[in-house]
Amino acid sequence: MKFKIYHNTLLKILGTVILVLLLLNLISVWIQYPVEEKRALHHFYIRIFDFNQEGNIPAFFSSLLLFLASILLYIIYRHEKKKNKDPLVGSDYRWFLHF
Repeated sequence: MKFKIYHNTLLKILGTVILVLLLLNLISVWIQYPVEEKRALHHFYIRIFDFNQEGNIPAFFSSLLLFLASILLYIIYRHEKKKNKDPLVGSDYRWFLHF
C-alpha cells in the first residue's frame, strides 16, 4: 500500500481550520460579554465554538486529530513489521530492549 502525504498541503489545511476555529471562538467571546440580552442563538453559538467548553466543534477537531495520529502510527507499525518481520530487532527500536 503506497500513498503519499504532502506535508505542505496538510499544514495549510490544518492551519486554515485552526484559524477559522480561532476566529469563531473570538466571535463567541465577543458575543458573550457586551450583549446584555442574549437570545437562544447566542447561547448556542457560544456553547458550540468556545474553546473553554467540551462537547463542541473544537473538542471534536482535537479528538479527530488524535485519532488520525493513532491511525498513522498503526500504519507505520504494520509497514515496519512487514519489512522486518520483527519490528523490535534490527531497526531503531533497540532502545526499547535496553529496559
